Amino acid sequence: MALLTHNGKVAADQPPRTSGHGRRRGFTFIELMVVLTIIVVLVTMAIPIYQKSIIRAKESVLKNNLFTIRTVSIISDSTSRAEVPGSVESW
Repeated sequence: MALLTHNGKVAADQPPRTSGHGRRRGFTFIELMVVLTIIVVLVTMAIPIYQKSIIRAKESVLKNNLFTIRTVSIISDSTSRAEVPGSVESW
């Protein structure tokens, strides 16, 4: 199957572009540095977001624990008039 170029001529099947040494051309050092720079910028933008989400998760656990302690103390107080376990007055 013949490929046509933009001007209508038949293009010959050509091997991939190679450097002067007969190897396929890879990425240049500059291209790799640009990609690494972009990755570093994206990671530095994502770190504060990740840290904030960890802080919010810890706050959520703390609030849940405080709510549980409050609920248990209310239930304990309403079922029996004994002091809260561990308080100084119960000794």
